[in-house]
Amino acid sequence: MADLTKKLTKESQIQARSKIDSKAEILDPIDFSFKDLMHIEEINESTPRLVNKKAPKKIDGKYASLSLKLGYNALKEIPGLYQWCEFSFLYPDQISSLDLSFNCFSNIPDEILNFQGLKCLYLHGNKINNLMEVEKLKRLKNLTSLTLHGNPIENLVAFRFFILSRMPNLKTLNFTGISKQDRQTASTWIKSNSKPVTVVIDENEMKNVKIKKSESDDD
Repeated sequence: MADLTKKLTKESQIQARSKIDSKAEILDPIDFSFKDLMHIEEINESTPRLVNKKAPKKIDGKYASLSLKLGYNALKEIPGLYQWCEFSFLYPDQISSLDLSFNCFSNIPDEILNFQGLKCLYLHGNKINNLMEVEKLKRLKNLTSLTLHGNPIENLVAFRFFILSRMPNLKTLNFTGISKQDRQTASTWIKSNSKPVTVVIDENEMKNVKIKKSESDDD
């Protein structure tokens, strides 16, 4: 009986996976944008926006989607977001798109690093003021699309060069494709830059540091 139950469970998982694998369902996000969320816990009291005038699809009580949108809120931190996704999404480890645009993040939340399946991350329109925060995103090995425009760091001379030199897997930055020439230019600029480069923008002060070549840059 135990073997039969295990077999049925596995078959139901395969069936569920086949349902979510359709392109339309993967692209339909679970959308909590424009919900005035200030704390991530408030998501439990909120209802996701309709997609094509329909409620988000669920399988076995969990969202059948690989995309989560939390844009246009007032979030500063998102502790516990991945844990919530584990409870609410059918395949939390395969969430490939996370939209945190137009919130109030001054740093890139460490919580994002739990989403190891991420391919697209939207952080534009926030208050991120330290270019070195981008370093942590190197741990997202599947990330190919990133947005950071509309943050204070966008005004830094090193902005695009630094990101391209640190994230070799990116294919698009700020909705713009990245060419081989872009990467070569970034690499040349980083190697040849001998003057201190501003990497932090603060309301009261600006800090200058030299961008040093890390060991990983030689890989």
